[in-house]
Amino acid sequence: MERISNGVLMPPSHDFVAPLLDLKGNSIFQNQKASQANRVAIIPSKILCQWSSSSSNHP
Repeated sequence: MERISNGVLMPPSHDFVAPLLDLKGNSIFQNQKASQANRVAIIPSKILCQWSSSSSNHP
């Protein structure tokens, strides 16, 4: 079952997708055959990464 965060549905894979997007600064899935679910998760992943970074003070 998908989890709801900030009113946005995100797939279970969001946990490992987010840091990859944060590191690259853009979608790494654009270079791969991504499903619609992954593409949809790109934007919320970036937002959640920034929020998680600022709240955790991770270097």
